[in-house]
Amino acid sequence: MQFDTVIPQVLAYIYSSFAALKFISLTLAMALALATLITGVISSGLGMMRRPTAA
Repeated sequence: MQFDTVIPQVLAYIYSSFAALKFISLTLAMALALATLITGVISSGLGMMRRPTAA
């Protein structure tokens, strides 16, 4: 069985553009989350080094 339906080129470009934007957004969100995590760990580590110990 053969289908004669063809997706218009304009719709294919629109779909591909939204798919690319989705993956770019996902990548940026993951990079931002990783940067935030690293910043938090470094900040926490520096905060622990600055605190005087109670004796």
